Amino acid sequence: MPSQHLEPRAGAPSTLHLEHLTWPEVEAALAEGWTRILIPVGAVEQHGHHLPLAVDAERGTATGEAIARSVGRCLVAPTIRVGCSDHHMGFPGTLSVRPETLEFVCRDYVTSLAAHGFTRRKRYRARSTTTAVP
Repeated sequence: MPSQHLEPRAGAPSTLHLEHLTWPEVEAALAEGWTRILIPVGAVEQHGHHLPLAVDAERGTATGEAIARSVGRCLVAPTIRVGCSDHHMGFPGTLSVRPETLEFVCRDYVTSLAAHGFTRRKRYRARSTTTAVP
């Protein structure tokens, strides 16, 4: 996974990951025009005997970082680490929510981020099983 820390640059936050910043750092980033944010959504579910449950969630986080770096002035929100994974519930450790629950969580993320000044928000799925992402 790529490093989450950035090279020091005037006006740039120390990391692209919102949850690793302090609130004054977020406030400063917003004031410097860092008003874009990505919201990764990735399930915690089975991927065979050889891979950890977090494959989708971790892929979502890493992809978010890569996209944010390429876009510029863009942060990455904490990954929503659950999906609509009923079809994987036969495998211990799978987490699943109803489609409407995932939709409400995504909407609440967007509402919270908008309240703080993030004007451009994009949700994306790390894998197709998170189909309820609005």
